[in-house]
Amino acid sequence: MNRSNHTATRTSALLDSKYWEFFVPTILMAMTLTMSIVVDSIIVGNMLGADALAAVNLVMPLMMTYNTVAVCLGLGAATLISVAKGRRDPNYANIVFTTVLFFLTFIGVSLLACQVSFIDGIIQVLTREPSLRPLVKSYVHVLMYGTPLIVIVPGLAYCLRVDGQVKLASTVLIISNLVNLALDLVFMGPLHLGIAGSSLATVSGYLIGALCLLPYVFSKTRTLRLVPVAFTRGLELLRELVTIVKTGFPAAMGSILITFKILCINHIVLAVADKSGMVAFSVCISCLSFVSMFISGAAQAMTPIVGVLYGEKDYLGVRFIVRRAVFTLMIASIAATLLLETAPAQILEIFGVRHAMDIALGIPAIRIFSLSLIGTSTTFLSMYYYMTTGHTKLSTAIAVVQGAAVVPIAFGLSRFMGISGVWTAFSLAEIVTILMIAVWYLSLKRKNPGKYQSPLLLDLEKLPKGPCLETTGTGEGFAEVLHRVDDFIESRKTSREIAGTVQSAIRDTTAVIFTHISGQEQAGHVDLKMDVLEDKIIVTLRSKGRGRSQSTDAELLEKLGKTCDIECSQAIGFNNYTVTFDMA
Repeated sequence: MNRSNHTATRTSALLDSKYWEFFVPTILMAMTLTMSIVVDSIIVGNMLGADALAAVNLVMPLMMTYNTVAVCLGLGAATLISVAKGRRDPNYANIVFTTVLFFLTFIGVSLLACQVSFIDGIIQVLTREPSLRPLVKSYVHVLMYGTPLIVIVPGLAYCLRVDGQVKLASTVLIISNLVNLALDLVFMGPLHLGIAGSSLATVSGYLIGALCLLPYVFSKTRTLRLVPVAFTRGLELLRELVTIVKTGFPAAMGSILITFKILCINHIVLAVADKSGMVAFSVCISCLSFVSMFISGAAQAMTPIVGVLYGEKDYLGVRFIVRRAVFTLMIASIAATLLLETAPAQILEIFGVRHAMDIALGIPAIRIFSLSLIGTSTTFLSMYYYMTTGHTKLSTAIAVVQGAAVVPIAFGLSRFMGISGVWTAFSLAEIVTILMIAVWYLSLKRKNPGKYQSPLLLDLEKLPKGPCLETTGTGEGFAEVLHRVDDFIESRKTSREIAGTVQSAIRDTTAVIFTHISGQEQAGHVDLKMDVLEDKIIVTLRSKGRGRSQSTDAELLEKLGKTCDIECSQAIGFNNYTVTFDMA
């Protein structure tokens, strides 16, 4: 931590448990956001041929546009909500939730109206290849009517995750994906709807997913509520929208530039290598979409937890979560790279690519392209982390450089290296982005040596000024934690009366925690943090959230209210108890 008088015997066990609790459902959620395109590509390529596969890839920029709105508003709102929960401000969290739900609906309907009015112009932008234009139009003509659902369902799912409903959020999108997969086979098989059947399956999947959200709408246990008064204050609603957009802008910019990047690379590939190059690029993008499930899973599992911890100024906890996310992501990206390097022919076969010329271009394309995946993982994780911790300029810069740099590099290298230069450009763009992050960090550290001391850019000046103890205990071994608290207080030369009061309050609070933790978590971990300031001592206890009741909190407040101030709160499934003792 690089903080003076900081004593840490805390472990990452509790936060690791929470990370894995988020990780698997979040991977499944990320899968549903990308698998519709991957599944459509595989089925379309095998059932309808290479031209239809290329058409699906040409429509990807439009799908990215939908996703941009969902990411910008949904993830921006979820980040603000998580930080608000960390700061113990549920009212602001509800205002943000109300605002984002309204504008997700409004923008989704507006996009639908625009597409209905300008469909021919949109098709012209998506492709200049006359032979592919009818296929693209058939796909888009159906897809556009599902725009509101494709925007609202994933956008709302981001907010469900920070309300501790990560399993429901993933379930909604898993069901959407399964319905899409099943109907792909039905619509393009027995019903012979062609490529339009693929887009109809996608829309139908999101419709079923929207219906699965109804239990959350009527749930009595959810903590996020609509604030009707927000709708009567137009200017306030717009101000909150601006705040949400600013927060989610880096991730949205990343989506926008992915759309721009794919659109531009499509034209470069068609100019350099014609349809065979387009087929190879379609497979590369589909492989990236598959790997992105793990990249998004690691990054987005991290985001709500880091948001809450950052709001609480729990910087050691932030380090624990980032370390776990980096380790997980590196393992996944290295494994994916090795797979693509060793089995490119088999991957092409999976996508139905069997023409000799397509295979000849596809094998080196996959091998060269796969080298960019580790860099992509690093820059993507960095972008989400800096966005969550308020470094929006750096996060936006990462999105811009990573997304835009590949186009001029690909254009330049294609003049000298042909189509291989296009695939090489993806790795070079990631290297340029990582170098930019390093330069940015070193510049900030040089300007603010006492403020930032690691690439995480955690503002050490915001930490309480005074000695700090951080430790972890379990139900069976919490006596050892109390001994550490005793030793720490004594080393601060605190009076015996205050020391006894602190010990008693911690015992009473932990007794409540371990009594009401469910059976499988009986030996679960509890994190304790104690800040000794000039005029007060602040103790924060964190545990898993199941089993907590308002009546229990009321009893604890009544019992301890005469000797200290106690605040009970809940965020992302954690119970938090903050106990403040007056030193005067």
